[in-house]
Amino acid sequence: MAESTFDIGNSAASFDVEFTAGTSQTVTLTADTSATFLYWAEDTPSVLLEVTQDGTGSRTLAWPGSVIDTPTALASSAGAST
Repeated sequence: MAESTFDIGNSAASFDVEFTAGTSQTVTLTADTSATFLYWAEDTPSVLLEVTQDGTGSRTLAWPGSVIDTPTALASSAGAST
């Protein structure tokens, strides 16, 4: 059975990625924002985070310092997902 995607909702100035909510999550950027990772465990598998621009687009995302691999560049068009 496939895991469902947890919807973090709208980002505002910051948002939390809670790994206890699952390994597939989505967020809509509604401002230039930063992410915080909560409840990370060393045995946590990789996490898929789909990031969607709101109707304005061109929002930026600052990743926490704990991110080792540089994530894919964000799509900047209004409504675009990465």
